[in-house]
Amino acid sequence: MDNHATGLLGESIAAKFLRDKGYKVIERNFRTLFGEIDIVARRKNVLVFVEVKALADNPGFDPELHFTPQKLAKMKRTVKAYLKDKQIIDTDYQLDLIAIELGQDNAIKDLRHYENITV
Repeated sequence: MDNHATGLLGESIAAKFLRDKGYKVIERNFRTLFGEIDIVARRKNVLVFVEVKALADNPGFDPELHFTPQKLAKMKRTVKAYLKDKQIIDTDYQLDLIAIELGQDNAIKDLRHYENITV
């Protein structure tokens, strides 16, 4: 499976995981000139912007290693663009990371959810 297909599968797995935890998924793959937000969700009164990192059959290399301080800065700019685009003001929000390790046949080996990240 190529990286793009792995990414799409990871996003679908993450969206289901969030729904199962009581989140309402509002939007997926919001794109701007600054970047992309994989999942926008809401839990209670908090808007949650989620970055998904998925790796297929890559032992010894955690997906989290792909989430760099530069990626976080890009994500923050994209969140600001999202809030402006949707005319959302004065709302609580947070940035989350979901890291997914896939094994053979794309079975989920591990899924880790980091809430309200600041790296």
